[in-house]
Amino acid sequence: TIWAGVTFLAYTLASEKMPWLLVNITLPLIFLSAKFLGDLAESVRWRLALRRGAAASFFLAPLAALGGLFFLYAYTGNAGDDGGISGQHWAVLAGSAVVLAAAAYLVRITSNAGGGAVAALGMAALLLGFGIWSGLRAAYTFDDSNREILVYAQGGSDLRETFASLEDRVFSQSLEEAGPNLTPRRVVEVDYDIWYPFQWYVRDAESSGLLRFTCFKVEDDDGWNDSCNSLETPPADDEFKPTSLLLTADHAGRSGAELEGYEKSEPLHSLLWFPETYRRPSEARQDEEWKDELKKDLGFFKDVATSRGAWRSALGYWIFRDLEQDWFTGDYYQFDR
Repeated sequence: TIWAGVTFLAYTLASEKMPWLLVNITLPLIFLSAKFLGDLAESVRWRLALRRGAAASFFLAPLAALGGLFFLYAYTGNAGDDGGISGQHWAVLAGSAVVLAAAAYLVRITSNAGGGAVAALGMAALLLGFGIWSGLRAAYTFDDSNREILVYAQGGSDLRETFASLEDRVFSQSLEEAGPNLTPRRVVEVDYDIWYPFQWYVRDAESSGLLRFTCFKVEDDDGWNDSCNSLETPPADDEFKPTSLLLTADHAGRSGAELEGYEKSEPLHSLLWFPETYRRPSEARQDEEWKDELKKDLGFFKDVATSRGAWRSALGYWIFRDLEQDWFTGDYYQFDR
């Protein structure tokens, strides 16, 4: 507990809130939770509990919780002052209250057999179901169709499709077939600003001399150097011309002479970030005093805690992984001739 608490405090003060840092916080809590659940299971006198009907509380407690979540999700809807609730939702709430009362009664009359522990284990099983679903989506969905906060940042699936296209059209040919005038130009030239994570796909093509990462900045851009290609100078007739160019969105809007004769693609995604809708709007933590930062954070938390819309969004993502806002993206364009 101390390990998790101190780490959480350190990350908070350092303004480091990347999801993968949660591993360092959750690992000790996972051990503690496993120990706690093991002690709960050992505390139950199972034969006596089953004989007295305490096993029903294993199902009744999570059933009541699900009913309450169903009502709360409807209540936080936008349909009028009463949210999105109807007679059906009130019936579910009433039924959940009855189920909760029944579970509480069973826990009370089976307390000497560990009825409360059985109900707690039922709630743990419910949370396990949510965790398994989230884990499977995060671990075994390889494209960017699911916006998972645990993933937070990743390469876009467009990179994989771009590589497959280049592999089929360009990389499948040998270096000799590509032509002798490949120095310093290459058949495929990629803007260095999308080096990561595209280099994982094209490392063999790069080592074979079919592709290179290079700079396409103009002189006024940050990071410009003499080796950068501004795309403004038309190549000579006998000069080698790349088959494909991959440029970031910042560099693809130019009308340079070198881009004449190339066909421009639709915008493609190179990097994706989880939309940080949980952040305080217009925060500037590096420039704020810690007292002002804490005051603004508490005010933001108060506004969120009393907002139906915020509760609706949180429940929608937690239960259904429903998120209205799309990924934050880093885009690029493919130019082919």
